[in-house]
Amino acid sequence: MGLGTSSANMNMAGMGMGGMDGGMHGLESHTHSVQKLDSLMMMADAPSSQDVKAMERKLDRQFRNPILVVPQLKLVNEVHMALSRAFSKSSEPESSEGSGSSTLYQPAEVVVSVVEKYGEDKDAAWQQRILPSMVHRLYINALIQRNKFDKAFVYATKLSLAIKGWRFAQVLDNMLKDVAYPKLRNFFDLALIQDSRRPWECQRLVQASLMLLRILHSCEHLPVNLMGSAASYMERFTQHLKKSLVAIYTHPKYDGTQTLEGVMEINRSRAANKIDSKRDAMDLVEYLKQQVILIREHGRGHQPLFPDKVNAFREILDRIETGIKDGTLVRSSNERSIGGSMQNARSRRRPGATG
Repeated sequence: MGLGTSSANMNMAGMGMGGMDGGMHGLESHTHSVQKLDSLMMMADAPSSQDVKAMERKLDRQFRNPILVVPQLKLVNEVHMALSRAFSKSSEPESSEGSGSSTLYQPAEVVVSVVEKYGEDKDAAWQQRILPSMVHRLYINALIQRNKFDKAFVYATKLSLAIKGWRFAQVLDNMLKDVAYPKLRNFFDLALIQDSRRPWECQRLVQASLMLLRILHSCEHLPVNLMGSAASYMERFTQHLKKSLVAIYTHPKYDGTQTLEGVMEINRSRAANKIDSKRDAMDLVEYLKQQVILIREHGRGHQPLFPDKVNAFREILDRIETGIKDGTLVRSSNERSIGGSMQNARSRRRPGATG
C-alpha cells in the first residue's frame, strides 16, 4: 500500500481526535474541501518496497483518473448528506416511535452504516483503491462511540500496518492509544464487576471476553497501553467467566434469568419452563466455543497475540464442559464449599482448643 501526502493532509485528516463530537462538528467545512484530492488518501496495492517519491507519483496518477476518484467524492458527499439528515433528525422533538427508532439517526450509527454499505458493494469493490483519510477517521471514531472496539482496533491496525512509514499511520496509532484504549479499558473494567449476590450474570463479561479475543486473533500489533494490559485482562476474564459458569450450574439461588439474554439467541418457547441450570450452563459453554472457532477462522491466519492466555481461555471452556457432562463440576464445587466451611469452623475455635 502507498499513501500520498501534501501540506493539506492534516486539514482533511485532522478530524475527530477527541471523539465523534469533535470529528463531526466541522464536517461541513471539511467536506467542502474534498476537491483537494492531494489530501491524505490510502492506495491499496502500491508495493511497500517502493520509495516515497515513487508512491507519490503513482498516487498522483490515480488522482487524475476520474473512474477512481469520482466514487470517493460521492462517498464523502453521501457521508456529509447522511450526517446532515441525522443532525436534523436529532434536533427534532421526541416522536411517538420512541428512542429505539432515533438510534438509527445517531451520527455515529449513520457513519458506520454508510461506510460499511459502501465497503460491501461488490460492483464498486475494484474502485475502492483510495479513500479520504477523513472517511477513515470518521468511521473509526464512530465504531468507538458505538462500543465496537474490536472492529475499531482491527480496522485501524490493519490500515496502519499497510501504510507503515506514512504520517497517517502514526495518526491511526495515536487514535487507538489516546481515544480508543481509555474507552476500551473502561468497558473491560465494568465487565469485571460482578454482583456477589448474582454471580451467574455475565452478559458484559462474555461480550468483553469475545471482544478481546477478536482483537488478539486479528490484530498484527497493538498500541503500547493495550499491549501492556491485554494479557492481564484475558487472564482475569477467563477466571471470572469460569466462576460465572460454575455459578450457573451449582449456585442454589440461580433463577435462570438474565444469563443468556443479550448474549445469545435463546428459544423463547422454553423461557417459561422449569429452570434447568445444566442446560443453561451447557448452552453458554457451547455458544462460547462456537464463537471462539469463528474468531479463529476470521482471524489473521496464524497464532494470536498472547497465545498462552488465549489457549487457557479455551481450556477452561473444555474443562467446564467435561465437568458438567460427567458431574465432576458439581463434586469439585461441593468439595470446595465443604472445605471452606471446615476452615471457617477451625478459625472460629478458641486459641489452644483441641479437636
